[in-house]
Amino acid sequence: MNEPLKKYQNKKFEKTAFYEYGTKIPIKNGKEIIDYLAKTPFCTLYAATNWMDDFAEAVNFYYLQRRFGNNYELTYIKDEKVNAVYSYRGNQNVKIYDSLCKEICGF
Repeated sequence: MNEPLKKYQNKKFEKTAFYEYGTKIPIKNGKEIIDYLAKTPFCTLYAATNWMDDFAEAVNFYYLQRRFGNNYELTYIKDEKVNAVYSYRGNQNVKIYDSLCKEICGF
């Protein structure tokens, strides 16, 4: 199975392009992307595409946060105002990976 659980699926982002293939998401959908991510256990939209990328991104972001204090953050600004913010550190849903990542990273 290479797709998220039904409750985390979003047909609009299913075929999203991250390289040259797939559907481009218009920037006007930025708030929708951020709102979607905040309700899922995925740390990035790329991670939501399949479980292998989800796992790799989760370990990567866990490591960067714990080791260097980095926080992955998306900010959608429209008409010079912040419309939505997604923060890896602030997303409680991604905490499901903490114990596994702790074992892998050693801290």
